[in-house]
Amino acid sequence: QDGLKELANNDNTASLNPDSMNGYSNAMSLIKSILNCSVSLGMAPSSSNNSTSISTTDVAVNVMGSCNFFAHQFKHHVANVVRESELSSGNNSNGSDGEGLIPSARDVRTFTSIAAGSELVNGRGGVWPQLYYALRCGDALAAESIVTQYYIAGMDGDESLSGVEQAVMDIVTHLVQLQQDRETIFGDSTNGNTRPPQVLENSLLSPSQAMLQS
Repeated sequence: QDGLKELANNDNTASLNPDSMNGYSNAMSLIKSILNCSVSLGMAPSSSNNSTSISTTDVAVNVMGSCNFFAHQFKHHVANVVRESELSSGNNSNGSDGEGLIPSARDVRTFTSIAAGSELVNGRGGVWPQLYYALRCGDALAAESIVTQYYIAGMDGDESLSGVEQAVMDIVTHLVQLQQDRETIFGDSTNGNTRPPQVLENSLLSPSQAMLQS
């Protein structure tokens, strides 16, 4: 608040530049993500000023909203890096290396090649950094697209790719079921509350017994 008041009282408009306002913009986006994720999970944000009245579920939902914000932010970073690389090199990530993958998974593969090196991505352990970045984006759908490709290759006896165990496939499948068509596995902050709230028991806050056993 003090920072905003200082900006409001400052006659020097030169201080109001994108860099100086970026922190405030991110803070507002974070708060919006927390509130929208709470609503999408059927949780009304608490208006009490008594910190002792905040339940563990309230805290968990706030964490989910925060994770959703950071996942969404990183997903945009991945997309921007990929687009900039395409523009500078004249290449397109939709080529043969991304054949059979959904668009977000192709972006993850291209980003992983840029960040970790194509030798690693194309090697036997290439699935794991791609899986990490997909989950860092909170995108179980991208993770499933990537992991399935390696899993099928392993079943077909392709020794050039690292095999993916059934347990990994099972966990990713459970995450996809939780995410459905939502933005991330953590919650839904973009639907404008136009869809019915997700049942809390079917969210990442309450993983199924089958997922825990995987």
